[in-house]
Amino acid sequence: MKNIFLLIALSAAFGLAAQTGFQGKSTDTKSKVKDPNRSYNQNYIVKNNEAFYKFGEDSLYKHIYNELYATPEFLANSKDGHVLISFEVNYDTKVINSTVIEGIDNDVDAAVKRIITGIKEFVPAQQNGIDYRSEIIMDIPIKAR
Repeated sequence: MKNIFLLIALSAAFGLAAQTGFQGKSTDTKSKVKDPNRSYNQNYIVKNNEAFYKFGEDSLYKHIYNELYATPEFLANSKDGHVLISFEVNYDTKVINSTVIEGIDNDVDAAVKRIITGIKEFVPAQQNGIDYRSEIIMDIPIKAR
C-alpha cells in the first residue's frame, strides 16, 4: 500500500515539473487576435498558375522538332523513340537544371537538352501573383527521318 502511494506521489511530482510554466492572463481574448476588418466566415481563393510556354504547347514541340531535325547528331543517329526530360523554369523565365530521364542516344539526348535549355519564352509559375521556380517533365516523341 505504501508503494502505491509512493508511486502516485512521484508521478504527481514529475507531472508538475513537466508543465511549461505558461500562465495565461485573464485579459487574453480572441478579440485581440482577430482582425476586425476580415471576414472569418468565407474561404479565400488561392490563385495558382503552372509554368507554360508563351506561344502554346504545339508551338513548343514545333520549335523543338525544327531545331532537332537540323542537327547533325540527330541525322547521324536517326532512331524512333522518345526523350523524357525534366527541367525547371526559374522565376526569371530561364530554363535550369535540365536532366534527361530516359532517352534514345547520348548525342540526341544532349541535343534535346541543349534545345530545351536555350528556350527563353517560358512564363514562370505563379501563386497569388508571385513568380516561383517550378519543375516540368516533358515526353518528346522522336521519329527517324
